[in-house]
Amino acid sequence: MYRSDPPARRWPLRTLGASAVTAVLLLLGAGALVNARQAGLSVPDWPTSYGRWILVGEWTGNAILEHTHRLLAAATGLILVIFLPAAWRAHGVGAPERAWAAGAGALYAAQVLAGGAVVLLLSPWWLTAGHVVMAQLLVVAVSRTALLVGRDGPPAIGGGVPSELLPVAARRSRRLTGLLLLQVALGALTRHPAALAPQIVTFLAHLAIGLTVVVYLPRTAIPLIRRARGHARNVGWFLLTLLAGQLAVAAPLFVVAPEPLAEEWPPPPLFPELHVAHGILAALLLATAVHLASELRRQRRKHPEGAAG
Repeated sequence: MYRSDPPARRWPLRTLGASAVTAVLLLLGAGALVNARQAGLSVPDWPTSYGRWILVGEWTGNAILEHTHRLLAAATGLILVIFLPAAWRAHGVGAPERAWAAGAGALYAAQVLAGGAVVLLLSPWWLTAGHVVMAQLLVVAVSRTALLVGRDGPPAIGGGVPSELLPVAARRSRRLTGLLLLQVALGALTRHPAALAPQIVTFLAHLAIGLTVVVYLPRTAIPLIRRARGHARNVGWFLLTLLAGQLAVAAPLFVVAPEPLAEEWPPPPLFPELHVAHGILAALLLATAVHLASELRRQRRKHPEGAAG
């Protein structure tokens, strides 16, 4: 089912949804900066910071960065506590919308607990990597919920794709989603020593999957731009724009600090702040791919012979 409220009634929910998406993106960016600056253990206790709940003026450096990350997590939680129940109870929502809302709430709770465990267990690689991956998935779930409950009517993506293109676009969007998920997971492992493989192996695997995405994403987006219409075409352009941004941000990350390879590989980057943009763009790419794949799958189920051209 889809919402059919007057615009005046939809506006508060749309505003809440936009606020929730913004909050989780800011939280992800703060976490990426904490990761890049290796500030995760600069505050040794949890959930308080040195036994206090509120930022103390004399704190400096990484301690302030980690504490600010925790405050953003709390603020994000407050927004989600308001938005997700409102999305669940909104007029006209069905099982898909409620499933995404419930998933977003579960991911946030798991993310908070994982963040605390990372501190208390002294940052084990598997938990730290899982914390990073869950942050990306939280952006996907919250943005998908906001899109579903805030739109005017039935999705425009599937209906804008010609019938002969729909099966191919659906298949490629699913594969793109899988590639992006794998890239996120490998990226989370890249800077955390893992028992599974040496860091150089995960780094090269992350790079290889990234290059695969560079080749495969245009194969998904360009046919939508050329042959689809409306929202489907816009999604194609958005995917290409995000890819261009990700390439522009990722290139300087290969400029690394001149430290011996024996001490740490990959060496720490000269521009750790770029990890913020890198992480946010990765989350937006994944969220867009999931949105596209979900809507095309829904359209194929509704019309097995394809969408009307």
